[in-house]
Amino acid sequence: MSNLLKTGYLLRRPALDDAPGVQALLTAVEIAEFGEPGDTSLEDLLDIWRRIDLARDAWLVVAPDGELAGYGYARRRQTVRNDVAVYV
Repeated sequence: MSNLLKTGYLLRRPALDDAPGVQALLTAVEIAEFGEPGDTSLEDLLDIWRRIDLARDAWLVVAPDGELAGYGYARRRQTVRNDVAVYV
């Protein structure tokens, strides 16, 4: 598999300690897209994380300066329905 990230960026799995940073990224995306923060709370994020396998179904992209640059997850809800979300 080729590395599609720019040099210096790191793709890794999230850990529970990453939740506040991921929630801050979600808020920044909401502000950029809609002009105001949405209602995605830290508890909402942790609720999603309780329903997925972080070691298999979620990813973080970390910039060279250590800032969180992206987050995504995939979750199978039913046989024919999946949830996929990506934030950059």
